[in-house]
Amino acid sequence: MSSPPLFQTNTVRVQEQLGTLLDSFGRLPRAIGRRSLKKGLESGAIPFAKLVKAATPKRRGNLKKALKRRAKFYTNSDWTNAAVMVVFGKGGRHANVIEHGTVERFNKKTDPPRNLGAIKARHMMEETRRSYEHAAVRDIEASLMLEFAKAVIKINTAK
Repeated sequence: MSSPPLFQTNTVRVQEQLGTLLDSFGRLPRAIGRRSLKKGLESGAIPFAKLVKAATPKRRGNLKKALKRRAKFYTNSDWTNAAVMVVFGKGGRHANVIEHGTVERFNKKTDPPRNLGAIKARHMMEETRRSYEHAAVRDIEASLMLEFAKAVIKINTAK
């Protein structure tokens, strides 16, 4: 069974180089390791989220405000099956319409049916993912390494 993508839906795949780094979080105490891994994944996705925000069609509005980063663990015991999702939350439900566009729509209640037009597709998420895929993995790796170092320091100073 293959591991889930690092960016779910807006996918940047987990590369083999991150496997050993994710395993090292499993060797830390459970609460500290899980919290550090979550912070590392979410902070590593910040540059990608900023690029997606820049690619949204309007300068301000609900779509820009609705962009969220979420770390997800697929199992409680195996932390190598972790992912970070960059998704549009509440207020950005129309992101799918903007991303993929619509066909020509009509108001059928009027006589004759009034043309409402079509929405042209603006592939903000897909184009950003394609162009930034390799750099996003590097950003996440750097962020995970920093969080791992912070967690080790925290453990050593607590003793």
